[in-house]
Amino acid sequence: MKAIVLIKSCHRHAERRSACLDTWLPRLDWADYLFLIGQPTPAQGAPVEVNSLACNVSDEFPNIAPKIRCGFLYALESGCDFAFVCDDDTYVVPERLRQSGYWRHDYVGFLRVNGLEYNGNRPYMQGSAYWISARAMRYAVANPLLQRNGIIDDGAVGQALYGNVPYVHDDRYFVGPECLEGVPERTNKIITTHKCLPKQMRAVHDLWRRECAN
Repeated sequence: MKAIVLIKSCHRHAERRSACLDTWLPRLDWADYLFLIGQPTPAQGAPVEVNSLACNVSDEFPNIAPKIRCGFLYALESGCDFAFVCDDDTYVVPERLRQSGYWRHDYVGFLRVNGLEYNGNRPYMQGSAYWISARAMRYAVANPLLQRNGIIDDGAVGQALYGNVPYVHDDRYFVGPECLEGVPERTNKIITTHKCLPKQMRAVHDLWRRECAN
């Protein structure tokens, strides 16, 4: 099975990308990864940021749905069987992610039961960390909602997949509200923690490294 990690980011978040590259991404030795970055896309001949996908869509936070659609299209065109989607302030334990059992599901993450008004109040996976299969990605990219600006990706994906694939809740993808309230330790099974700005991400990483050393 071929998997890819799609990390939502934007031009303004270079420091967050650096924190990911300095902490958990070097341990991701079993899957490719890409930072999803929107407009303005690099001019012809200009250097492209390493491991980034320049999406010809808005880079503004309310317009993430078209950006994630761009990532899904790339994953499908690349023959990926699964994509793991996360934010650039999500800390990931790659070893646990690999062993999470994602291949048994089409759509798995931290389930938000109360949906958003624009998606018909349907449930969706918290956008900070979720897995989606190629089958589910095809449903998502075909749904016009993911082409609209003003809509964040997680609610739009939930709307696109509702009734098409099973939803599987997994609270090992800790969503916060504070990352230090749910850090990965040997005594728990946490795979990801959210709201890790660069300083917090490095602190969480240092804690995890100490856990691994003991």
